[in-house]
Amino acid sequence: MKKVFKKITIFAVLLCTIIVVTGCSKKVITAENFKNTMDSKGYNVVDVTDQFASQGTMKKGYVALQKESKYQVEFFELETEVAAESMFETNKKKFEEMKGSSSAETSVDGSNYSKYTLSTGGKFKVVTRVENTLLYLDVDKEYKDEVGTIIDNLGY
Repeated sequence: MKKVFKKITIFAVLLCTIIVVTGCSKKVITAENFKNTMDSKGYNVVDVTDQFASQGTMKKGYVALQKESKYQVEFFELETEVAAESMFETNKKKFEEMKGSSSAETSVDGSNYSKYTLSTGGKFKVVTRVENTLLYLDVDKEYKDEVGTIIDNLGY
């Protein structure tokens, strides 16, 4: 009986390890994928690449404006993963500095991605990186569920 229990335990641990390891990475999308997805959902997508040209690390940048201009979703494809990591950390620190006395935050790191969310002062803020891309949102809290669906649809 002990041998059977030991085998089941080992199998369960291995299965959990496989699930965790395979779930620790995300598939990157291109700027063009972002543009096409947001266009298809009725957003007005604007190319903002030239605004960041002086930084020298931006391949492509888009801002998707919600129909009634209630919020925007920003997407950046950078030259390298290191540049995206740096941009992620800069924005995460900026968000952390905005924390109020009543706030909720999450922070997740995987093999090729990082995600930080903050709810504070009636705002919902998200910065998430997958490889060399970055998604940025700073919206009124009332749109949290709506933008959560967008983030999920994009795989971020």
